[in-house]
Amino acid sequence: MTGVPCSAATGAPCSADLLREQGATRVQVWTVQADESRTRFLSQAGFAPAGLRRSLDVGGEEVVEICWYAEL
Repeated sequence: MTGVPCSAATGAPCSADLLREQGATRVQVWTVQADESRTRFLSQAGFAPAGLRRSLDVGGEEVVEICWYAEL
């Protein structure tokens, strides 16, 4: 991942650091397809689309989510 380390401001480890300590090599997150600001954030944070999508029924409406991932 790119950018300023999570611990730079607080001195605390970030989630990526904790995941690496547990042996994780990849992190993924689902986000609503129509959420352009979150998509932009994930892209700028080093995430990429995983090529997976799912549809959820939320209150009778279909919500499409896209899976994003980043290698740790």
